[in-house]
Amino acid sequence: VKSLALKEPVLGSDTHEILGTLTNLGTTHFLLREYDAATECFQGALRIVESTSNNRMHIATLNIKLGNVWAKQKKYRDAMQNYQRALEIKQELYKNTDNGTHPEILAV
Repeated sequence: VKSLALKEPVLGSDTHEILGTLTNLGTTHFLLREYDAATECFQGALRIVESTSNNRMHIATLNIKLGNVWAKQKKYRDAMQNYQRALEIKQELYKNTDNGTHPEILAV
């Protein structure tokens, strides 16, 4: 949290550095079972990547992380939506490889 507070005034709130910090904080909150804080961080990171780089793989990864948070909270419909979005992105990214059995697709 301190890292984020130091970076945002200097770098702005929508940068790659902030994206990485939010993702790391979200993972830490998740491991600490602070699911609301994890959700906030992952959603913030998702907003940044969608508005700046639109990196499809990163969007898929963040959707999986959000799905994991929802699943831990027993919000299974929300989890399924995020997992489905991640799967669709990865299927599109790897549609021409390994007949749809690329490890990235199978990992969702």
